[in-house]
Amino acid sequence: MRSSRVNRDNDGVKKLMDWLCKYPPFPEVKDIMSISTGVIGDEKINCHISQDIICIGISKIIGSDFYTVKFKRNGRIKSVIPYACYECRHPDRR
Repeated sequence: MRSSRVNRDNDGVKKLMDWLCKYPPFPEVKDIMSISTGVIGDEKINCHISQDIICIGISKIIGSDFYTVKFKRNGRIKSVIPYACYECRHPDRR
């Protein structure tokens, strides 16, 4: 590529980086938040550690008989989506 093209690309990247620093696309929140809806989850949400939950569940299954395998409710992965649906149906119950 020509040096003029490289310089123009570098200028474009710099402009984009400056704009993103000035207007951050994602707010800094300490809670888990759905990017698409903006709904904030509470301490029940565990989808961010889903791989760990799956590994624990699989380790309980390995070596067990098919008829003795049981799953508990607290072993489920809970996402923010049901809370978003609940807020859409019941906006006055926040």
